[in-house]
Amino acid sequence: MSLKRIELTAVLFCLSLSSAMAQFTSAIQGVVTDASGSAVPEAIVHVTNVASGVGRQATTSNDGLYRVINLGPGTYRVNVAVPGFAPAERPIVPLGISETLRADFVLKVGELVDQVTVSEQITQVETEEGRISARIEPVKLKELPMNGRNLFSLLAFQPGVVGRGLSGTFRGSSSAQADSFSGETSPQTYANGQRRESNIFSIDGSNTNSPYSNGSNLTPNADSVEEVRVVSNNFSAVDGRGSAARIQVISKAGNNTFHGGVSEYFQNNTLASRNVFETNGVSVFRRNQFGYYVGGPIIRNRTFFFTSYEGLRPPAVGCPLIGHHRGNARLPGLGDTDAAQYHRR
Repeated sequence: MSLKRIELTAVLFCLSLSSAMAQFTSAIQGVVTDASGSAVPEAIVHVTNVASGVGRQATTSNDGLYRVINLGPGTYRVNVAVPGFAPAERPIVPLGISETLRADFVLKVGELVDQVTVSEQITQVETEEGRISARIEPVKLKELPMNGRNLFSLLAFQPGVVGRGLSGTFRGSSSAQADSFSGETSPQTYANGQRRESNIFSIDGSNTNSPYSNGSNLTPNADSVEEVRVVSNNFSAVDGRGSAARIQVISKAGNNTFHGGVSEYFQNNTLASRNVFETNGVSVFRRNQFGYYVGGPIIRNRTFFFTSYEGLRPPAVGCPLIGHHRGNARLPGLGDTDAAQYHRR
């Protein structure tokens, strides 16, 4: 391989990495003042992700304002330091996906050996953005039942959204395939009185809307998702194009500790009842949906990895309607003999 080809390959590889990076849109902002209420300019604000140790820094303006943007969801620690004042800290600042939190500080005059810890709880009401939205946090993704392990089945429980949450497959034609292996999926959820085709889907900031079903081109497995935000009204102009709900999904990432898990979801016909067409007993049904996820550090406080896998072993069963060929149940357009031959195939 020539040197130019190697250089071209390296450039394309780097470009692919940059384009695959998540586009975080969360932010932490606030005002830094002294005990008299006067603004404190030139204060250094450090915002650090507690799990990964990755930090960002900002400086307050002449009005004492600061804003740290492009943050991912997680728990952060915010420190403020300025000469002549005791350092201040908020040790726990939970930040959600596509969220702007306000964290104000009132500094006290003191020595560098002093430190003020602010234990005031961050308000759970969005005060920085005028929108109607809700989060599906990791604990909900872990504990709430999901039909077919499809996380989009939880959309119907969000404020301003109605529907069943079941997902149709290609072109939204059927809701029978509700699992995450359905390919293009179109949840039957409606917001603002609009059609489901007006919903907008994104994963890690990248649009995943299908040009065919107007659903999502990708349904990630629940173990690989950090959280989901559903904005049902008054969203930003940057989230335009659709007039219904804006469904934003953020995937998990590695941090400074190795973590992971395995899962197995098994269904069978043990508690199923026989329907009117099952003359020979309940049909055999076995379904195994399994997977794993693992993440951890490569270089502490700098580089991390995360990977997940989900597999499906669906049941191989026939349709009793096709097998019953004595005149009271048959395929449309087929006679009794034709239906029996079709079943044998």
